[in-house]
Amino acid sequence: MDSVMILSVVLGALLSVVFGLSLGFLLSRLMTRKSYQAAKEASEQHIRRSEARSKEILVEAKEQALQTRSQSDRQINKQRVEVQRMESRLEARQESFEVRSLDLNENQKQLEERLKELQDEQSRVKLIKTKAEQQLESLSGLTSNEAKELLLEEAKSDIAFEVSRRYRDAELAAQNEVDEKARIVLAESLQRYASEVVQETTISSVSIPNDDMKGRLIGREGRNIR
Repeated sequence: MDSVMILSVVLGALLSVVFGLSLGFLLSRLMTRKSYQAAKEASEQHIRRSEARSKEILVEAKEQALQTRSQSDRQINKQRVEVQRMESRLEARQESFEVRSLDLNENQKQLEERLKELQDEQSRVKLIKTKAEQQLESLSGLTSNEAKELLLEEAKSDIAFEVSRRYRDAELAAQNEVDEKARIVLAESLQRYASEVVQETTISSVSIPNDDMKGRLIGREGRNIR
């Protein structure tokens, strides 16, 4: 009887141990599975957040790129318009210089023609004077010196008047020409001064696309630089 009780107690203890071990193993497996599931869900959630943030960053980058490109296009168009305006202004100035050069050449030609006319007139006066001396000498029987003195006395006032008249005409024409040039220079100086004042208060930086355009802006030997 005692042996049966002891055996029963031992079997009960063994069953308790086995049950406890089984229960512990099951609980451990259950906790491990829950931890794994939680870790998996946390990882997936982190991945989803990372993907969403990556998409947001990509959209922001695209919007920033479009905005930057739009600003660059506007700046380039503005610079292109400014360069075209400067080019048109330089072409107009070059045409003005060419017209003024033609005017100066024409004025120089007219002055040379006037000088030649005066020289021709002096030659004609000298020839007339010589012939008059010869005629006076042959008609009056005066000597050459006497004829010259007499002719000079008679023609002195006429020659002086003619020379004075021609001199006054030439001087008046030259003065009118000088006055006209002075008015032109004064007007251009005022215009240039006004342009410089405006440029000093509204200075802008413009990128010049190539060396050819730079050369056209500067001009030959820097003649367009003020």
